[in-house]
Amino acid sequence: MTGGSNQFIAWAMSAWAKVSEATDLEEIRHCAVLLAEQLDFEYFAYGFCSSVPFMRPKVEMYTNYPLEWVKRYQAQNYALSDPTVLHSKKYTEAVVWSKEIFHESMELWNEAQEFNLKIGVAQPSFNNAGGVGLLTLARSCGNIKVAEFEKNKPYIKMFSELAGARIQELELLSIPIPSIKLSLREKEVLRWTADGKTSEEIGLILNITMDSVNFHQKRIQSKMGASNRIQAVSYAVAQGLI
Repeated sequence: MTGGSNQFIAWAMSAWAKVSEATDLEEIRHCAVLLAEQLDFEYFAYGFCSSVPFMRPKVEMYTNYPLEWVKRYQAQNYALSDPTVLHSKKYTEAVVWSKEIFHESMELWNEAQEFNLKIGVAQPSFNNAGGVGLLTLARSCGNIKVAEFEKNKPYIKMFSELAGARIQELELLSIPIPSIKLSLREKEVLRWTADGKTSEEIGLILNITMDSVNFHQKRIQSKMGASNRIQAVSYAVAQGLI
């Protein structure tokens, strides 16, 4: 994709129109394939990686990748070590695939190559669903040169934002998302727990009994699906609850 600002604006408006008209996730997938082809890529993948649990985060992927590769990626829990996913948790800029980036995940790199996912670029996107949103575009040949990457950056970023936002809208409409609601007292107990205070110390600070503190701790853990108070604090911080 080349051209100046006028061409980009025209492309962005056309892309927005196509994506916004999609009424289900299959139509979004079809639109995304067409947009990827316009940018000279064969494959696209838009994935959500949940913030918790930490060691096996839930990954939702909307893609035209080979199905066997998607199953392999999920079975191997590659989201935990995928450097493009790790990149998206820290940065907002796109990153081009390279052996240097995947040097600590060579098994992932080599397996992707076997499925003809050899050349790619990953673009993080804003995600208000409590996790990481990431658009990946891939192809089987043709290295991404610096000039191509620089010219396509705004297109890829816009693609990521449009597709990501619409996928989230449709996903939230079709799948009920459990909402964790903590009371003011529960949040107070969690914050003091995060500061390393014991139940006895929290009780003295909040002027309640230690049994009351422990009761709140158990309710918090039950609401968050945590097995102990440390895990509850970690999950609460990761999800922006405290």
